Amino acid sequence: MQRGSLLHEVYEQTLRQAGERGIEPGDDAFLVLALQLADDEVARKTRQIPSPSPVVRQIETAGLREDVHSFVEMIRRAPPRWTALEMDFGMDDIGVEIPAGEGAPVLARGRIDRVDDHGSHLRVVDYKTGTDYGHGGKSGVYRGGRRLQNALYAAAAAAVQGKPVDCMEYHFPTRRGENRVRRYAVSDLRHGGALVAMMLEGAAAGWFPATDDTDDCRFCDFQALCGVKPVEWGKPPCRLADWTARNLDTLPELSALRRARKWEDEEPLA
Repeated sequence: MQRGSLLHEVYEQTLRQAGERGIEPGDDAFLVLALQLADDEVARKTRQIPSPSPVVRQIETAGLREDVHSFVEMIRRAPPRWTALEMDFGMDDIGVEIPAGEGAPVLARGRIDRVDDHGSHLRVVDYKTGTDYGHGGKSGVYRGGRRLQNALYAAAAAAVQGKPVDCMEYHFPTRRGENRVRRYAVSDLRHGGALVAMMLEGAAAGWFPATDDTDDCRFCDFQALCGVKPVEWGKPPCRLADWTARNLDTLPELSALRRARKWEDEEPLA
């Protein structure tokens, strides 16, 4: 089963159907609804992609139900006044314009898990169904250009809803995620569009370098392309990443990646 997409569907439908039926998060019916939606979604996914065995399906289902319990607990702790769920933006031919400093705006499209109304402002929420690994304070706002969703989603929500956004939050509503929240104030995201534009300039020039940190290789879908073999512990060896790391500070072809890695130290002051 595709756990992440399944949980996203359950979380969305729980809030949507609860709102339609007048069910409050604190009601017993809220948890009942969430678990029923999870069971229904598991059954639907199983028909599409059968589990290897009934035992495997039972273990997977039990884990998913625990995650749903975590989600319900998180919602009950701070019931959201959501104004949009799974909000599409830029899905037409044009896309939503994201300000990019002095340059032309970046055109973006995507889907936001949840937008909450806090009266004078909006708050953007994105669900993550794993742990909050990589979201610690040392990673900064953009994690060296690896984390762009926060800035893009905040700007897109403001553009579509016509209301200011105060922050973007990553929520981790699963047993592994421990219902943690990672918050990024919109004031810290103001140069995110310029970062994206700068990285796109590198792509337009035909520069697609490998990462400079083999820790990224642990979660990459293209390990086989670079000859990376998964390891149980630590960073996997990757000769292409090692080459990028050695040449990052000198080669002009790596300038976009170099600037992205140092963006928060050198981003515009205005």
